[in-house]
Amino acid sequence: MIAFSPTSGERKVVIDGGSDAQYVSTGHLLYAVGGAVYAVPFDIAALALRGPATAVIQGVRRSTVTGAAQFDVSRNGTLAYVPGPLSLAVTDRRLGFLDRSGATAVVDVPPGGYETPRLAPDGTRIALGNLGESTADIWIYDLSGSSALRRLTFGGRNRFPVWSPDGRQVVFQSDRDGDAGLFVQSADGSGTAARLTTPAPGTLHVPDSWSPDGRWLLLTSVTQRPELSILSLADRTIRSLAGSSGGSGRIGGVFSPDGRWIAYYEIPRFGDLVVFVEPFPATGAKHQIRAGIHPVWATDGRELFTTPSQPEFVSFRITAEPVFTFREGDRISREGVVGSTPTGVRNYEVMPDGKRLLVVLGGTGEAREVRVVLNWFEELKKQ
Repeated sequence: MIAFSPTSGERKVVIDGGSDAQYVSTGHLLYAVGGAVYAVPFDIAALALRGPATAVIQGVRRSTVTGAAQFDVSRNGTLAYVPGPLSLAVTDRRLGFLDRSGATAVVDVPPGGYETPRLAPDGTRIALGNLGESTADIWIYDLSGSSALRRLTFGGRNRFPVWSPDGRQVVFQSDRDGDAGLFVQSADGSGTAARLTTPAPGTLHVPDSWSPDGRWLLLTSVTQRPELSILSLADRTIRSLAGSSGGSGRIGGVFSPDGRWIAYYEIPRFGDLVVFVEPFPATGAKHQIRAGIHPVWATDGRELFTTPSQPEFVSFRITAEPVFTFREGDRISREGVVGSTPTGVRNYEVMPDGKRLLVVLGGTGEAREVRVVLNWFEELKKQ
């Protein structure tokens, strides 16, 4: 978490980890880690911590759409929060389909800690992450229902699957060798995983999209300033995607089905996160779509789906020739669909027919109450 002075422009990291920070008049900085809220003495003038952090709320629910911790404090010290699990590990998510009317249908697989479902190019199989308390692995599921979920990865924590354009391989992030590099493995589980990248210390590589011609892999290099990079699969070299974002980083890049365009979103220094589309290879042209995150193309390349801050998906009709133009299409309710934070993962995919989205559905543990604590500042002052 970063403290920013609008007068001097100084940006200072005050806490490494956490979210949903707010300063209160008792002189404390409140922030959430997992399902707990912490308070730490904070010098607002010096932008510095003045003591250790203490857990002050154990068990706060996070939004399935934005990931935000559901708590707030009024100026007179009234606390309101939605109770939830202390651990963010979930095992009751379902895979599902979401049509354009907002109706959902559940895929016939057992509940799990699912994330990042990705369709094979032929639309018949899904690669997805399955998270446990201390585990993370990639699994494969055949949408015909002819076989059960099949575990693909073994060893370390493995996340963020991306299919090769021929559907024979899956690339993913793994910490099996102590870093967060990229590995590739046959989708049928034969053979062993081969390393593709070795990130610098303090850097994580997240695979985003494999080009239709099989030559390039878009990835996000995650550091203090995340940035889109491109990996040449011919010589295994990595370079930054051409052009400067002019902000705090670009993330979540996806190739268009014809490989001629890349959609991504920027995390700016100020203001809304914004989705952009630019040609590939870069020409210097850049098209701002609208505020949102996690863009993904329909298989015909004529529609781009995004996730704005509102609880809905928004699609845009794309015309690339003779000039690039776009217009807003459908808005689809995300009620019950697990979303993510801007720096988190994309939990949806567009089905080949363009009529449905493949999504992750939240579990049955829905919030049923809001707890209110009066004069909470008196309790906080004792910390």
